[in-house]
Amino acid sequence: ANGGMDAPEPSAETQSRTVVEIGNDEFFNRLDVIPRHGLVALKGQPGSGKTTAIAEIVKATEYTANEIALSVTHLESLGRQHAVDCNGVYMSDAIITDDRRVFNEATNTYSDFLSVCAPSLAKCLRLRGKLLIIDEPYPLMEFILSSQPCKEERAFIIQILSQLLLTADLVIIAGAEIDEALLQQFEVLAARDAVLIESRRQALPYPVEMLTGKLDEAICDYLDQAQSTEDDKISMLFCDTKSTQEMIALRLEELGIKSFIHNGDTSGDALQRSYASSSGLDIPALIKDGYRAFLHTPSCGIGISIKNNTDLIDGDIYCLFEAKTITPEGMAQMCDRARSGHKRRVFCHEKGRGYSRLTPLGKQTT
Repeated sequence: ANGGMDAPEPSAETQSRTVVEIGNDEFFNRLDVIPRHGLVALKGQPGSGKTTAIAEIVKATEYTANEIALSVTHLESLGRQHAVDCNGVYMSDAIITDDRRVFNEATNTYSDFLSVCAPSLAKCLRLRGKLLIIDEPYPLMEFILSSQPCKEERAFIIQILSQLLLTADLVIIAGAEIDEALLQQFEVLAARDAVLIESRRQALPYPVEMLTGKLDEAICDYLDQAQSTEDDKISMLFCDTKSTQEMIALRLEELGIKSFIHNGDTSGDALQRSYASSSGLDIPALIKDGYRAFLHTPSCGIGISIKNNTDLIDGDIYCLFEAKTITPEGMAQMCDRARSGHKRRVFCHEKGRGYSRLTPLGKQTT
């Protein structure tokens, strides 16, 4: 059953699992092959239209008074982005009423879509999730199983997530790194076989230069570029630690350059939320406010797509990774957050866990 639509023609089958390949198409252009019941996995690189497709499905689904679409994430910034994309509400702005409905305090209305960060799943015990969305399942499961915020109620959080997986009419897991082991894990938890829909659309092609030497040298290279940025444009940098981000911002301030800092600590701010959901539309206004350097950390790396006004990015995009905790997949996704052909200058510490897997990117250098 898939909401009255004709069942998609399977292109392959793994055991009892249906696999549908959509070639280079984006998911939002192939909504016709996405079932509306069961367990569905959308596998594709950043830019393959997963987020847009999910938002369209959420908006097209009909809900009764006690049914909602529920998105579970490991990052507040990602959760807030989902709420914006799906015309819903993030948990910290919501009230769960006695009759098991979701009330949006900001708009003073009831909502059919709730986005929640994993530690707050305990508040969702009484909710009926007709549609359950898990974006980037590997980081989410790692966060639930090993993070400090989930430690006290970990068993309860896992219990509630398992209940949601069993009872939702439609479960969608989406990500670039969906493999056989992950699918089997979710099939066991949801007690149903998955339909895997895969897009082979590649991430944006852009030249990459792997920076050698020390992190400080890479930072100095970026600072030199930031100083030469044109007045009506910006420089852009991604790094994997807030300490590095804060240090770079301080050095930029000493050079008279105003930084726009986006990380887990700032993502709740109204200006930051607007930037995260604007897909780059806010950049001209921020330039008018004097911001010239845009610094991001992994807490905003997943879910944010900077696809508008990328012509205002001056020079190369810097991606600096100490690689102590971030995965290679996380690094690659951060490099893809800006949807542009700008050259990426990538530093990865040789002793970090991602160095050996990131180094081949350097072969793309032009």
